Amino acid sequence: ALEVRGNSMVPKIMDGDVVVVAPCPDPRSGQIVVTRINSDGEVTLKKFQKDNGAILLVPENPEYQTRILTPDSNIKILGCVIALHRRF
Repeated sequence: ALEVRGNSMVPKIMDGDVVVVAPCPDPRSGQIVVTRINSDGEVTLKKFQKDNGAILLVPENPEYQTRILTPDSNIKILGCVIALHRRF
């Protein structure tokens, strides 16, 4: 489980929500994934899409831009979100 920091997935996933993540080596388009980009350890939570060989990491929040990564990008899919816990 991971505690979410940031608002790129608002309104679906909010800052402070806890997501449960399971391994998924080959995610389907539309699944929400946790990824590590580059060797600097940047981790992000976004909707996964494939488009003509490119990998798109799509935020829910329109204030953020979609990241487009090539197949040779240094990206590792850490898992897919399978559950969400929100504190009230």
